[in-house]
Amino acid sequence: MSKLYEEYKWSELVNDEVRKYRGSIREGSLLDEFLELAKEKKEKDPTVYIIDRSLLKEIVGCALTDGYKIQDQQARLEYCVNEHYSELPADIKDILKSISEDGIPQEKIYLDKILQMDSKSLEDFIDLYTQNIGTGYTFWSPSKTRIVIIRDDLFSGSDPLLKTIIHEYVHSTGKDSSDIFPMTYPMINDIIEKHIKPHDPRYKEYDYKKIKYLMLNLETTTELSAIYILQDSDLIEPIINRKEFLEKKLYQINQLKEKTGISKIPREDAILAYLVGHFIFEQKDKNDDIREISKKTNKIIEDVLRLYIKEVKNKSEKENRS
Repeated sequence: MSKLYEEYKWSELVNDEVRKYRGSIREGSLLDEFLELAKEKKEKDPTVYIIDRSLLKEIVGCALTDGYKIQDQQARLEYCVNEHYSELPADIKDILKSISEDGIPQEKIYLDKILQMDSKSLEDFIDLYTQNIGTGYTFWSPSKTRIVIIRDDLFSGSDPLLKTIIHEYVHSTGKDSSDIFPMTYPMINDIIEKHIKPHDPRYKEYDYKKIKYLMLNLETTTELSAIYILQDSDLIEPIINRKEFLEKKLYQINQLKEKTGISKIPREDAILAYLVGHFIFEQKDKNDDIREISKKTNKIIEDVLRLYIKEVKNKSEKENRS
């Protein structure tokens, strides 16, 4: 990107991206209703910031080298953001500081090794942990919601932007965690145990009885919600692109792990959680068990999000009358 970041309104970006696919948004679909909501209530039309991953690499690299002498991690990140991007608005600097935390390894064994690394090993290490920073983030508040997308080189081949901004929008409603997840996670666990783990070694350690993996099912829930929203408007290509992007991202991470000798980074589990959603989407027409679960989860997603839209509209009408 020629600029350090790009800024859009969510509704504007969704419409722009749909046009790229030469698609249209079905009237009355969930996506159509969300766009209508965004038009009526500005707080339901989040600001989307697109930031290049190279910015974050600079901050992570600084925090692991020049800034390493600063003991407090928050102070260290603040120093590094100001050192490299002092000209940015305070809001953007706060976002950079927040998401760059994911690029700082928490394991002391790795932090201790940094001082002994040669320049090439250090570069690979910084590259790997910059990849631990996700592709999408949602910063929510009642009056202002911001969605942050981290763009990198993989966007040029399998652009996940449309699918990702819808995924993050679902997060912004809060309904994925409060309503959809509690009703869907037992069914998701069932699919993982019966249909994924026996055939995909990447899920060997994926145990829903452990709280970490149980909570990752929330990301599967949100991914399924975004898939359903796109499917509801017959926008299938963005779903395929997102899945291809996720697989390529795992491959990219694996290549960097081989270079550094590090066995795993936390982001891999999140990507596997997203891919569970894509497995369900792809297998629903091939397996009766998965088809039934897909129907049930889609019905839950549809009902919860329709009710959310109705409640927001009713609240808005009451506010306008008073």
